[in-house]
Amino acid sequence: MSDDLAKLKKKIISAFKLSGFQIRSDVANFFVEQLAPFDESDRQKWVLKITQNIQNQKLDSINIEKKHIEKAINDLNNTGLDEGESVFSVISAFDVPKFVYNVQNKKFERQTKPRKILGNPTLKSSYLRNRYAMLLQKTQRHELFSPVIIEKSTEEVKKFKLMYVENLLSNSYVKEAVVLGLFTQLTEGKFYIEDPTGAVPLDLSAAKFHSGFFCEGCFVLAEGNFDDGVLKDVRLDLPIVQEKLRLLFVGYDNCPPVAIVLMGPFSVVEKDLYKMKTLLTQLGTLTNGCNQLKKETDIVLVPSSDDPAAANILPRKGLPECLAEGLKKHYPRTILATNPCRLQYCTQQIVVFKMDLLSKFCRNTLHFPDTTNIDYHFARTLICQGTLTPINPIAIPVHWDFDDCLSLYPLPDLVVIGDTSQSFHTTQRGCTVLNTGSFIKSQFSFKVYVPSTRTIEDSEIPEDETMIGANDDVNLESSELMRTVNDTAMLEV
Repeated sequence: MSDDLAKLKKKIISAFKLSGFQIRSDVANFFVEQLAPFDESDRQKWVLKITQNIQNQKLDSINIEKKHIEKAINDLNNTGLDEGESVFSVISAFDVPKFVYNVQNKKFERQTKPRKILGNPTLKSSYLRNRYAMLLQKTQRHELFSPVIIEKSTEEVKKFKLMYVENLLSNSYVKEAVVLGLFTQLTEGKFYIEDPTGAVPLDLSAAKFHSGFFCEGCFVLAEGNFDDGVLKDVRLDLPIVQEKLRLLFVGYDNCPPVAIVLMGPFSVVEKDLYKMKTLLTQLGTLTNGCNQLKKETDIVLVPSSDDPAAANILPRKGLPECLAEGLKKHYPRTILATNPCRLQYCTQQIVVFKMDLLSKFCRNTLHFPDTTNIDYHFARTLICQGTLTPINPIAIPVHWDFDDCLSLYPLPDLVVIGDTSQSFHTTQRGCTVLNTGSFIKSQFSFKVYVPSTRTIEDSEIPEDETMIGANDDVNLESSELMRTVNDTAMLEV
């Protein structure tokens, strides 16, 4: 071994010792052989990268083996996709792992116990306690509630201290009390704030409301003095919808997107299995002649509460396989997703939820916010509550053991809501909330999402277009984008 390589070997042994590892001479010689073709500067970079990678491997001992070096080199050289790996995937709501916040350890812990659709009664209260624990740790980390680290600060910021209901009940009077709890109506016409330690009534006669919707069943921060005692509607049964979808499929055959997401209800005839099966088969025939689209694009179907054949409880299972046999025969790359579901595109996560959520908020809110910024209040409610269903379970029933599947914490990159109200989009805390509106009512308009810039643009299918054939020339110009045809989302790279 030359003097140059001998010095390199010493540097390798020294680097691993500084990282808390021991490397045998033969393993060090193997590492030297791998670095021999590089110059001095590149060798130093590779030694640093390899040691960092091995630290992340979480080895059982401090002894470095040849296989550990090989794995680190393979990991660092693997910059592309593995065989069979895809940049796009659809995650079922029932496959989302469950994490519960441990108050004692102050960290989220994964729950491996099997979950059941028909859970025991204790789960009804436990899922609300889990929501509360998640929001409590978020609130305690906020600058208004976090303790002052540096006493002599140049800026005087007023700090608040969260109190529990049991603290209030042990006093006859508390001034400027701040409580985080569930906004609930324990007796008719009387609202309470409830946390795991108890509940106290609220006097809302002179209450001032912040932005957002305040529905029964959501969590609120209440401040005051305590005195003792006090892409949707994609209707496949309409010829005009089939015509526009056909135009869409053919137009994108020349530049296939990664996925097309269609949200129900898919028929005005509720729960008609035979009608639904026929309509889904007709949907498959609309793609005849779109050979390039069939090779590169997934069609994802997200059902609504009006589609068969599942109970109106969230999360909802996907359409039965037997109903989509004809569709899959014409279009094999069909995915029957749950409602809600998650789309993973490269490093971005997108949550898709079909529900008339805004109308439910408006019907159940105690205080109606400013109508000029309804999109802001809607998005703020979802993001601050950290769940897709911050409302009384009577309005939106939830499987207790699968409530975590509806969580928006940590925040995804994009939340797509299939609500029939007017479409809108807004961004808060780095998360874009998009309401697609109705495909029919909006005159077949589009929302264009560009993943690279995280922007949304407007587009639509022309009114004067008629039914076209497979060989007709149609060009829908676009760049790198995710298109949401109201209840239809398409991702293109």
